[in-house]
Amino acid sequence: MLTAITAMIIGQISSGVDVSITEIVIFPLFNLKVIYCMFLIMKNIKERGSQKVK
Repeated sequence: MLTAITAMIIGQISSGVDVSITEIVIFPLFNLKVIYCMFLIMKNIKERGSQKVK
């Protein structure tokens, strides 16, 4: 959802709509934060039974 809002903001800016500086800053920052948190979650997933046998 945040990605869609960020894309909408970019579209509004490119078509000349007045967008507040708060919207330009807050939504992309939240989006980056969520993407980073998802990266950390995916990085730390440990599947059971997937250990390699030597």
